[in-house]
Amino acid sequence: MANDTTFSQILADASAKNIVFDNTKKSLTWFRKQAEGFDGMTSSDLMREYGKKDFLNVGNLAMGKLYFFMYDPKLKEELPYYDLFPCVFPIERYNDGFLGLNFHYLPPALRAKLLDVLRETETGKLPDQRKLQISYQTLKGMTKLFKPCVKRYLSGHLRSKFLNVPYESWGSALFLPVHDFQKASASKVWSDAYKAMKK
Repeated sequence: MANDTTFSQILADASAKNIVFDNTKKSLTWFRKQAEGFDGMTSSDLMREYGKKDFLNVGNLAMGKLYFFMYDPKLKEELPYYDLFPCVFPIERYNDGFLGLNFHYLPPALRAKLLDVLRETETGKLPDQRKLQISYQTLKGMTKLFKPCVKRYLSGHLRSKFLNVPYESWGSALFLPVHDFQKASASKVWSDAYKAMKK
């Protein structure tokens, strides 16, 4: 890790300061400042912070909730680039995997904007019941921000279980610099994201 501060400690500090991770400018700005110390954080660092009880098998995924996991794409030789550690809201389930929104394909400023739009679809009263009620069809009528994020994930190419991100931490988790792009830099991926949204 880049320093002695862990993600868990940042969350505890936020709680002590009565900062709730939602889609408000105050909470997102606070977390962005905290996340600056995570430049050297890796996907392995994040996965090590949690116990086995926090991980789920693909069959237990809930559509519309947020997860981190490790993934090795089937067609990686043909792809211009890919993310080995997606941060995804699954939106549609298939027999061999699922369709999801990987927020890592958006630059951080646009992740907050997309989450703002998607939270209009939230269902569930209690925090552990909260989820997004979205599908590919509904997204097309809501915003162009989702276009760079839509990815198909095959169960046979998963390389870990799924780390469930609690509802209260959605806004913060999206800013963790733990993307693991292969074959291209983050700046290239995000530049392409802007182009995709203009089509």
